[in-house]
Amino acid sequence: MNFLTQNESTSAAIASIADERIKEPTGMPVRNYLQEAENIYNWCQADREKLVANGMDWQMVEDMPARIDALREAQAIWRTSNSAEVGIEKEWNKQVPAAFALRKELARAIKFAFRDNRTARAAIRRLTSGGSHASLIQSLRDLAIFGMEHDEYLRSKKFNMEKLAAGVEMSRRMGSLLAAVKTGRSFSSKSLKLRNQAYTHLKEAVDELKAHALYLFADDKKRMRGYISEYRKKRYIRIKNREKAIETAESPTIQ
Repeated sequence: MNFLTQNESTSAAIASIADERIKEPTGMPVRNYLQEAENIYNWCQADREKLVANGMDWQMVEDMPARIDALREAQAIWRTSNSAEVGIEKEWNKQVPAAFALRKELARAIKFAFRDNRTARAAIRRLTSGGSHASLIQSLRDLAIFGMEHDEYLRSKKFNMEKLAAGVEMSRRMGSLLAAVKTGRSFSSKSLKLRNQAYTHLKEAVDELKAHALYLFADDKKRMRGYISEYRKKRYIRIKNREKAIETAESPTIQ
């Protein structure tokens, strides 16, 4: 899976991030993290001299726009693949009960037609054994083929031959759906890993920059405020206000 717009060096760096190094976004939506990374990149330009003197690799800072763009794209790829997978999964889950019901009805109808033939009924039971989705799909086709091989006999028993055609069609439709589900899951899993690798690549630069800023501007609130996460700050305030409200509500009233 390749990025559509990102430069080769950034793509290679992201793809090379080993599993044990991969971080997942926690505590903040990716869209917010991306905006804060953009903000920090712009804010730190005024502090370049101090940051470099403190040992900050400025090339990592210069690389941040590429890392930001890579994560934006990886996030979009994953969200798109994930939404498509959800649609396929929904359709699959909708069709599975109908497929099992058709198999049951088809087997029941054929067995009734062969009610005086013990060997045929045993064969039908074998064809409908197995509860997996793969078994379901194959057994629908097997029953249809069995019925077609005994076409004249079934017609003589007034068997509804349209049931066989329905079995073939359901088998074909469910086979295609199952393949799409498995492909979608695989693609979504790969695109999620790619998103997390891109996030890790950006996070390494942001964390390094913040570490230097925290050391340099610990006593300079004016400069430090540009390196603090507004999202986490607001979230912290909301949590504290909620806790305070709960404590106030639980405090006994003095009469």
